[in-house]
Amino acid sequence: MTNREYLENKKEMFYQKVSDFIDKHFKLLCGILYILDAVLFICVIKISVAFLALFIPLTIFNTAMTFVLIEIWLDKERKESE
Repeated sequence: MTNREYLENKKEMFYQKVSDFIDKHFKLLCGILYILDAVLFICVIKISVAFLALFIPLTIFNTAMTFVLIEIWLDKERKESE
């Protein structure tokens, strides 16, 4: 048996072991994947909420400051027109 044949045999044995493991523990692997998917989904939501928590106050502040500046400008225009 040459080195190449030995490595090919080892590779086939490894693939067979992995295939057998997947066949035996398919439901467990699916459960783990579902849990990982849920954790990833929750992390994405938390990151999005963190960004929203940062941007919503900034948006409200910017909107409020815009209205304040408009009111100041309108008051100035009223005083100038009188």
